Amino acid sequence: MGAILHAGGPTHSPLAGRAAWLAPETLETESVHDTDFVFAIGSDEKLLRRLNELDNAETCSTGTKGTDAKWKIKAQEVEAVLEQLAGAK
Repeated sequence: MGAILHAGGPTHSPLAGRAAWLAPETLETESVHDTDFVFAIGSDEKLLRRLNELDNAETCSTGTKGTDAKWKIKAQEVEAVLEQLAGAK
């Protein structure tokens, strides 16, 4: 999880050598840039809590227990909500 939020991206994380999917040769690094906005939907509470540390992040939990996410949604409603967000003007 720390690799995801590493300042240079997962490729530049000290954890990159531990997982094949993080290996620099498997990732496109030509378009690495600062992120304007992070939107995360899921049930990984550790990740949602960590993403909440970012000023530009909105987090939404699909879990059934308590959460530190800023928003909560039922898992079966995610697709409909994303369709509404994609269609918003």
